Amino acid sequence: MADAFRAGGYGYGEAKKALLAKLKTFFGPARERFAALLARPDDIEDVLREGARRARTEALATIEAARAACGLA
Repeated sequence: MADAFRAGGYGYGEAKKALLAKLKTFFGPARERFAALLARPDDIEDVLREGARRARTEALATIEAARAACGLA
């Protein structure tokens, strides 16, 4: 690309189009996964609720251990 630009006849417009094509190729699969997730908001909420439940369980166990270590249990 650099050689074509220096040789002439290849400007910023062509370079930007080439960059956009590369970006679409690179990020295309991620954009498709993102669109699929957005199409199923209930699934996202289910995953978040399950994660919160697991985090709450772990946090309560940690708090109980800390209280016991401090003699507050």
